[in-house]
Amino acid sequence: MVIAGSALAMLLVSATLLWALMASGGSGVGGAGLAGTGPSAGGNIDDPYGGRRNRGREGQDGNESGPGSNKGGEGTQSSVATSQPGPGTQPSPDAEGTQTASTTRPSESPSTQVASTRTFDPGGLVQIDPPPAPPGPAGAPAGGVYGGRGDPNWARQMGATAESEAAVDLGLEWLASVQEQDGSWTYWTRPAERGRGSRGSSYSVGITGLATLAFLGAGHTHEGKSRYATNVRKALEWMVARQDAVGKFKQGVFYEQGIATIAICEAYGMTRDADLKRPAQKALDCVVANMGPNGGYGYRGPGDDVHVTSFQVMAIKSGILAKLEIDKKQSVFGTLRAYYDRGLGPDGTTGYTSSSGRGSRTSARTALGLFCRIFLDVDLKDAKVLRVAEVLHGVGPQLRDVYQTYYGTYGMFQMRGEYWTAWNKRFRDPTIALQIKDEGPLRGSWKLVSSGGRVCTTALYIMSLEVYYRYLPVNK
Repeated sequence: MVIAGSALAMLLVSATLLWALMASGGSGVGGAGLAGTGPSAGGNIDDPYGGRRNRGREGQDGNESGPGSNKGGEGTQSSVATSQPGPGTQPSPDAEGTQTASTTRPSESPSTQVASTRTFDPGGLVQIDPPPAPPGPAGAPAGGVYGGRGDPNWARQMGATAESEAAVDLGLEWLASVQEQDGSWTYWTRPAERGRGSRGSSYSVGITGLATLAFLGAGHTHEGKSRYATNVRKALEWMVARQDAVGKFKQGVFYEQGIATIAICEAYGMTRDADLKRPAQKALDCVVANMGPNGGYGYRGPGDDVHVTSFQVMAIKSGILAKLEIDKKQSVFGTLRAYYDRGLGPDGTTGYTSSSGRGSRTSARTALGLFCRIFLDVDLKDAKVLRVAEVLHGVGPQLRDVYQTYYGTYGMFQMRGEYWTAWNKRFRDPTIALQIKDEGPLRGSWKLVSSGGRVCTTALYIMSLEVYYRYLPVNK
């Protein structure tokens, strides 16, 4: 396989990045996933991926790759290669020292115009307290936390519309069109943007992880007949090839360790591809081993940065959901809960560090404070959870801050009831309206570009619109 390096962004050194968010077995299970363990209104942790569906399978054959992928003899390969890069695979630096890779832009070809793969009639908002019963007698989709991925009926029950799903499909099409030939994604997405400072040559592991998570969130894995199976496989191969013997990815800051770990653990959990088990376990081990004494993480490992720590929280959670091994889980969760508690101000805001204890009511830090508590198994009726939820309920989604929008959307979805109904009303359609629909190279991306660059921003908005099925409610 051809494997090379690329780029992420100074976003990862800014303080407002998202967390993108989330058994051993043989690869013989393939793209069909695990068998569901039965209905569960709150998610089944014993089989979290059992009910997932591989979106876009119908009408595709195993040899056809999606937009932005290399065709040829790779179309039917399902497992992820774990070999290291061979000679001559690294890109050559340009005149300014920025690494670039040869890239095909399929968006310039008519063949990349792909119709939405999931359709249903537009629907309105749904009151979700108590959680609504999806179609059929079984309640929530079987398979636990990830059981709703690719399920249009469940998506609509939870508040999605045909328009929101079309926006997800269009966004994924754009991401596929700007993927590099080596499987990575870069900060810059157009030739004219390359060579501007250092952002084109750093942090590509994190950017690639975020883009991969957007595909996985819609049910596209590297196996089966999904139109994007090749895109996902190449991205996973690229990340795995950049992992060292102790599970650390070659990247600029520890943000990226968490992002790549989430992506690989999630891909392993959704497919049980045996080739991914060891890389996923090593990545998880590296995250746990680098936790600071206070439970926090920083740019180089142990530290005290709530943003960096949030990525590691979901990396650990994703590893647990994939049935990977983790020592002293309860102790790890307890330490992380205490870390976020120390950073909580009396007004319900979250500080930049665990010692600051106060932040902006509209910031991503406050939103991630809610998000992380829920995924650390804190009860929804806990006083601290309710305090933060009230803050976010009051300010609503801040659409110009993609990180606050992302974290807040996932937190409020988990809260359900009035919290989610009000948030979804202010979030869904305005977010769709911000997507570029005009024909051209940016069609499918978002108008508001964060400090993370267009790929990062688009991946986060896509994942925000996947909220209806990306994670089922995880506790009551």
